Amino acid sequence: MSDIMAEHEAHAEQLERRVYVGLREDDLDPSQVVALACELLDWSHCTDAVLEVAERNPAEVSPAEMTALARRILDDAGFEPGFDLAPERLEVLRTALRIVARDLHTRGIDGEPEIGPGGRVPGGSRGPPCRR
Repeated sequence: MSDIMAEHEAHAEQLERRVYVGLREDDLDPSQVVALACELLDWSHCTDAVLEVAERNPAEVSPAEMTALARRILDDAGFEPGFDLAPERLEVLRTALRIVARDLHTRGIDGEPEIGPGGRVPGGSRGPPCRR
């Protein structure tokens, strides 16, 4: 990947994170939404929401409409917040792992899946050796 592309992706991710936090904290800055739309548009990521935000005067967009557009842009861009921005997702993962652990135990597989740093599941689980 070229340095320019890597720089674009880093900048776009930074803007996505700011917009997400603004949505989450109910403190959305329309200028961040516009900046994200323009960044995406510069790299040919043209969706209806991106075009609408880039073409309209943000002062003429109601807060409710800007919020809806920001959500659509994040969805269109495929933004998924990490556990640092959405810590409740880590609890969902932990609950799922508890269910998996119970299922593994009923199949005779010992040990429990664990969540490592950053929410990663280290190593993956392995079943019993195949019997032929």
